[in-house]
Amino acid sequence: MPENAGKKRYIRKFLQQIKPGDGYVENIWVERDVRLPGKEGEGYTTAESLSGNSSISNITELLRDDLKHTFDDRFFTFRFVAALVGSGKTSLLTYLHELTTTQSNYEKHSVVIQFPLDDLLLFGGSHSFSIKFYCYILGDTFWQLIHNQKLLPEVKKVAQDILQEYLDEQQLLDQLIRADLKPNPFRKKFSNFFATSGINFAELFFDVISEVKKLDSRFTFVYLIDQLDGLEKFPQEIEETRVIFRALLKQTTQKFKASIPLLIYLVGTSDNVRSLIKGDPVLNSLVKESAINLSSGSNKEFMMIKQEIDDRIKGAYKGYKNFNNAWEEIQNISLKPAQNFR
Repeated sequence: MPENAGKKRYIRKFLQQIKPGDGYVENIWVERDVRLPGKEGEGYTTAESLSGNSSISNITELLRDDLKHTFDDRFFTFRFVAALVGSGKTSLLTYLHELTTTQSNYEKHSVVIQFPLDDLLLFGGSHSFSIKFYCYILGDTFWQLIHNQKLLPEVKKVAQDILQEYLDEQQLLDQLIRADLKPNPFRKKFSNFFATSGINFAELFFDVISEVKKLDSRFTFVYLIDQLDGLEKFPQEIEETRVIFRALLKQTTQKFKASIPLLIYLVGTSDNVRSLIKGDPVLNSLVKESAINLSSGSNKEFMMIKQEIDDRIKGAYKGYKNFNNAWEEIQNISLKPAQNFR
C-alpha cells in the first residue's frame, strides 16, 4: 500500500480511478486462476500455454509465459481473448501492457501499441477498413521507432531509412522525424501518404520487423487490440478483419515458421470472437490453440477486491469522528453487481 494511502486526497483519487470499472488498477489487482480447456469451472479462465509450460495456474503466469515465448524465445505469439461481458478483458490487456513496459529488458527493446479496434471506424476518408488498420498500426509503429528515446539510435535510423525508400518528398520525411511531432499529427501525415500509395501493407509490416531485428536482435513488436465487439454491426469491417488476420497468421507460419518477434492479442466478447473464427475455416485452423477464454470471475475474487477497497477506505478515514457509525451504514448498503466493468 502506498505511503500516502491514508491521506484523504489520495483516497479520493483512488476512488475516482476505480469508479469506471475500466482498466488495470494495481492496488486492487487480484490474481485469477487459469485451467486447461476442458476443465472449466465457475470463475475459471481457460487457456493453453503456447510454450508448452504445464505449470501455469494463474493469469500473471500465463501472460509472463507469452511474453517469454516472444521476447526471450523469439517465437510468434497470437491470442484471441474470448471474454464474457464484464469479465475484465480491457483490464487484462492493460495489465499485459504494464508487464511489458515496466521491465527494462523489454521496454528498451520493443514497440508496444494498445488500441480499440472500433476507433478505426471514426477515421475520416473513404479508404477501406484494411487500409485504415495498417495505416494506424504502421503509423504508430514508425512513430515509436523514431521518437522513443529509450530505443537504440540504430533502430531510429533504420526506421528513417525505410520511410525514405517510400516517400517522394524529403520535406515530408523531415516533418515525420521532427523531434516535437506528437503521435496523432504523425499518424495523420503518415496515413495521408501511405493510404493512397498502393503499397503492400503486410509486406511493409514484416519488412519493418525484419530490418529492425537485424540491428537489435532482442527487439519485439507488441500489438494489443481491444473492442472487436465494436465491429459487430459492420459486416464488411468484420470480413476485412478476418482477411487481415488470416494473411498475417499465414505469413508468420509459412514464411517465418513462427520464428518472429511478434506478439498480438485480439480481444472481444466470446460470441464475437467465435463468430469471427468460425466464419473462416483457414483462420480457425490457425488459431485453434491460441484462445484465452476469460471467465466472469468468481465470487471469491470479487470479495477479495472488495476487501482491498475497504482496507484503503478505512486506512484513509479511520480515527475520524463518528467513523464507526458511518462505516456500519456503508456496510449495510445493498450492492448491485456492476454491469460496466471492462
